[in-house]
Amino acid sequence: LEDASIRGEDERTAISRFESQKDLIAQDPVGFIDMLARAPFPVWRTSGMGRIVWVKPAYAEAVGVESEEDAISQQIQLDNHAMEDARSVLSTYQGVESIRNVIIGGRRKSVKVTMFPISGGVVGMAMDATETAALRETLTRHIRAHDDMLNHMDEAIVIFAADQRVNFHNTAFSKMFKLEEDWFKNRHNHSEWLDHLREKGRLPQVSEYVEWKQKELSFYTDWPEEVPDEIW
Repeated sequence: LEDASIRGEDERTAISRFESQKDLIAQDPVGFIDMLARAPFPVWRTSGMGRIVWVKPAYAEAVGVESEEDAISQQIQLDNHAMEDARSVLSTYQGVESIRNVIIGGRRKSVKVTMFPISGGVVGMAMDATETAALRETLTRHIRAHDDMLNHMDEAIVIFAADQRVNFHNTAFSKMFKLEEDWFKNRHNHSEWLDHLREKGRLPQVSEYVEWKQKELSFYTDWPEEVPDEIW
């Protein structure tokens, strides 16, 4: 790996490069560590006992000390979860990854913390995930606004997910079928829903209930070109 492969790149470009070269960990772990050493974000290494044995300058800056030696001698962790993550990697020999808020250089930032096993210890890195967190927050707001809009509609609405369990229902639906809110908490599947409504006498009267229910549930796998309206 040439220095030019990483030196001078901004953090977003570096993150993209690391994501595309993860296979290098297995093929050439020494080379991968060498590339990490030139990364523009915090990177550190712990021993098999979980002690920090090496950090790059960006790590020292992130944890608020003057030098890499200070970070190592004082054993300053990136955050309260870093040591626990390292222990998990050491015990399972499986990498861990999470997005969380961390104080970086005195400022609270959303970062993607990745830790993976290497010979004799663990390597960790913390990459900026501010855009990812912002997108997640925006999506959550849109979902809440959408649910709020559906909840204020007079029409009864229930949405089943791919696992055939209720993802959403509005107030009009629970009122129409006179369902207690406790019933929704257990996330019953669609088959259980139909049985429950039948017991309460809130399904249409059919002569062959089992056959009718199978037809209703078949919509998850065999969606017809046209679904006729039904009057219940």
